Amino acid sequence: MQSTTPLRKRITFECTQGYGELLGGRTLLRAGGIDTLVLAGVHTRGVVLSTVCQAVDLDYRLVVVRDCCADPDPEAHAMLLDFVIPQRAAVVTVAELAGALPGRSS
Repeated sequence: MQSTTPLRKRITFECTQGYGELLGGRTLLRAGGIDTLVLAGVHTRGVVLSTVCQAVDLDYRLVVVRDCCADPDPEAHAMLLDFVIPQRAAVVTVAELAGALPGRSS
C-alpha cells in the first residue's frame, strides 16, 4: 500500500545514540522545508536532552511529547520535562499533540 502523505510530512529519524542522525538528516529536513521537530525517546536525560540541545542550536522549533519519553530515574525525568526542556521546547502530551494536528479535534 502506497502512502498518499507527502514525503516531507513523514520523515522519521531513529536516533539510537543521541543526535547524530539529526546532523546527518539536516540537509534533507531543510530541503523539505521542515523547521519543527517532534521528539520522543527513552532516557530523557540522555538522548532526548542531547537531541533537544542540538536541535535548538540548529534553529529548529521543538515539541517534546511528555508521555512518549522515559528515564530510569523518575526524579530526573520529571525535572527535565518540568523545568529544563520547557526553556527550549514545547512539552506536550500525545493528546495535546493529536488535538493540534490539522483536521483533528481535541
